[in-house]
Amino acid sequence: MQTRPSLADGKHAMANPIWGVKLQTRIGLSLCYLLGLAHWVFFFYDPHSDGMAACTALDWPLAMKYQGVLRDALMTFHMPYFMTFTHYTDAFWGHLETPLSPQFLLVPLLQYPWFNLVNVCLLYTVSFGGLLLLRRRYRLSAMPFFLLFLLFSFNGYLVSHVAVGHVMWYGCFFLPFFYLIVLQILEQPFSERLSLGLALILLLMLLQGSFHVVMWCGLFLAALGVIRPRILPSLAYAGLALALASMFKLAPGAMCLRHTDLTVQPGFQSLTALLDACTRLPRFTSENLYEYGLGNPPWEFDCYTGLVGFGLLVFFTVLPRRHTGEDGPPLLPLYFASLFMVVLASSAAYPLFQRILHPLLDSQRMPARFIVMPLTMCILLAAIRMQGYLDTCKPGPATRRCLWIGLGLLGLELAAHSRLWRVAHVDAFPWEEILFNAIPASIKPIPDTPEAWAYVWAVRIGAVISFLAILFFVIRFIKANKRAA
Repeated sequence: MQTRPSLADGKHAMANPIWGVKLQTRIGLSLCYLLGLAHWVFFFYDPHSDGMAACTALDWPLAMKYQGVLRDALMTFHMPYFMTFTHYTDAFWGHLETPLSPQFLLVPLLQYPWFNLVNVCLLYTVSFGGLLLLRRRYRLSAMPFFLLFLLFSFNGYLVSHVAVGHVMWYGCFFLPFFYLIVLQILEQPFSERLSLGLALILLLMLLQGSFHVVMWCGLFLAALGVIRPRILPSLAYAGLALALASMFKLAPGAMCLRHTDLTVQPGFQSLTALLDACTRLPRFTSENLYEYGLGNPPWEFDCYTGLVGFGLLVFFTVLPRRHTGEDGPPLLPLYFASLFMVVLASSAAYPLFQRILHPLLDSQRMPARFIVMPLTMCILLAAIRMQGYLDTCKPGPATRRCLWIGLGLLGLELAAHSRLWRVAHVDAFPWEEILFNAIPASIKPIPDTPEAWAYVWAVRIGAVISFLAILFFVIRFIKANKRAA
């Protein structure tokens, strides 16, 4: 009889079951993927219009302005150095949150609301591919993978930020790949291939405009490096590769974004508040919309997992090793980094930490947002350790049925949360603040000033540096792959 290899083995491969079991697996995974697509279609569906939500509330108009500039650039073949919209700056490349990823080539072909749906579906597909790679590496059976799929794809943090138009949060869809590489870096000696892979994933996040997500990943990696110094060379090499490859964004961004002296808002003020964020559905009323204080609306404190999901996460992440039997991934550095991010997400710790690293963290004014890193890390660890529990303890049919019932209830809880946050509902709610007007932005001529031309040349020189760096590191990656083969 075949035995399941250890979870720390970096060369995991799916077993070769009989054709019928393999077909069942493919059908099950296909149904999961289609379930996710149906979720996002329903999420953007508006039965009171022509079928698509208008995407006009909160930060959606900001996404529309960025799309308008890109549409103008693609249709006129002009470089979008400046735009007819000022948000800290009118320099388009000076915004670290402007999206420049390949799927935006579709912008001239799709109307504004429809592109938002297509974009999310494409990124969800990317995320699902990352989950499949995690499934293969850690030999996840149906139950642990379904837990991973539900909580990673539809947790309250991701759903609520998509609902309010935080397109710069779409880097979260790349977190499965990020964790896949980080876990391999923890488990293996220095590998140039893994370091370059990590830099590539962070660059893809940056192309989505997810500068914030990249910063949080950097803090998470720094905490890992403190507790596991052996990985510091890998992280340093990845950081150097990322800095050079993203110079087309970093150079103009550093030039245009000055110190803004943003006020740090409160984070999670207690463990009770964090527990509520994971288990309580938010209720939108005029009285409690800003119950955490002005500028801290409910989507900033939503990391809903449902009662069942929260219970499963706690149970499997704290379960002793003797009940899971796995010898990997290394838990201590992952728990330490996750706890570090939880502490940063609190009200008391982050302002002091920000003063220490100022001005590097000047743009991070909402510490509650850091919770996405420990949340998603715990989801992944819970799925891996659930698999270890199933392999080691071999629970009987009754226990397995209870777990499947629990996963079904979890799905219903997450569906109720998504129904509350669907875009049409967000559009229709009488928000007290109008963040941006709904006028599309476009390209405007380069002002004839020394500062404007210095910025233009920063874009051009940064692009040349990025091109040469990417070409160099691609060659290095190919050579590293050949050596590993």
